[in-house]
Amino acid sequence: MKYVFFFLLAWLSLPSAAQGVLQGYVAAGLASNEGLRQQQLQLETALLALREARARFAPAMSLQGNYFLAGGGRTVDFPAGDLLNPVYSTLNQLTGSNAFPPLQNASILLNPNNFYDVRLHTTIPLLNAELNYLQRIRKQAIPVQQAALEVYRQELVQEISLAYLRWLQAGTALAIYENALVLAAEGERVQKALLSVDKANQASVSRAQSEYLRYAAEREAAQNQQQQAALYFNFLLNRPLNESILVDSGLLQLPLAAQPALQASAEWQQLQAARNLQNQKINLTAAYRIPRLNAFVDLGSQAFDWQYNNQSRYYFAGLAFQWDLFAGGQNRHKVQTARVEAQQLDSRLQELEQQMQLRRENSLLQLQASKERYSASQALTASAERSLADAQKLFREGQLLLVELLDAQNQYIQAQLQQNLRLFDCRMAQVQAERAAFSLTVK
Repeated sequence: MKYVFFFLLAWLSLPSAAQGVLQGYVAAGLASNEGLRQQQLQLETALLALREARARFAPAMSLQGNYFLAGGGRTVDFPAGDLLNPVYSTLNQLTGSNAFPPLQNASILLNPNNFYDVRLHTTIPLLNAELNYLQRIRKQAIPVQQAALEVYRQELVQEISLAYLRWLQAGTALAIYENALVLAAEGERVQKALLSVDKANQASVSRAQSEYLRYAAEREAAQNQQQQAALYFNFLLNRPLNESILVDSGLLQLPLAAQPALQASAEWQQLQAARNLQNQKINLTAAYRIPRLNAFVDLGSQAFDWQYNNQSRYYFAGLAFQWDLFAGGQNRHKVQTARVEAQQLDSRLQELEQQMQLRRENSLLQLQASKERYSASQALTASAERSLADAQKLFREGQLLLVELLDAQNQYIQAQLQQNLRLFDCRMAQVQAERAAFSLTVK
């Protein structure tokens, strides 16, 4: 009967698969998980933001236009007749002609009427420190999001692995209770047979029936636990909740994988990238000290009555300079605030390094302790199996009471359950140790 519960996995009505089933599920989860997809979209957003920041260095062109209709308002009087008519009269007398007709005084409306102005406006940044630092911020935001994506991926790998192990653990416990039901049913059958030949009493039959009902209730609880584990596992994989799950037989036995090697933490990389990003934000807030210089060019046409000719066309070009000298100390306070935030990130980095070391050491200790407990449970199961075999033999020979047989049977079942628990404690401790060592990957 040694390790008989492993063979009862066929009861699960699920096809057993070769070692590596879990890795396949992890890969599928990484490909379909909506949370991970959202993280990837955020990374794409950061990449697009970088492109947008780079585009700000290119010339910006816009087509602008105005058209005016006006009536009334202020005017400017121009005495053209008063100034020129005496001269024109003299010229007509000298020439004996009317070549110089008299002029009327003009009243010019200040608001232009039926006037248009259309131009192509182009601006080119020549010196703008804010644009430079903005580009650097957008560029540095990419490794921050990449690290965040990796953190989420590692957490998802761990969660999928643990969820699968919980489901598998519930399945093996279910198989143990199925085996216990077989033993209890056989005990009940034997007691009824003995009762029929007056070699047993009704109390013995009732005790055997009680044992069967107790194991049936335990089986029902284990079945519900497995169903709940299956629902959560399928949820993580973003697939139908009632979809069947394959058994990875390679996880039902030790040894475990080798001790994971220490690698750079995605959490640490994320925080370090955030610290570098904060440096660029400090530079951005301090960019007010550097003047800005832009070039601009206008190519256009303006005239009355929609006229377009050589006189209406024009160009306009120049330089625009701006240097912010004083803003009541606002900019200086912004720089100080950004530097304090950088100091906070430095403190968090130091704290994270300590937490990383602590988590790794604790996970390794837990892994070693779980291995030792599993070894002890193996010895206990083997001893309980031998005791049950001896008890069954003595009971058949009439040298052992039913209560003693049931006690040996219960001890064996409990030993199996304990070994199953310790086995998966080892598996889960391995997953957590790999996560703590920052080496949890899909191979």
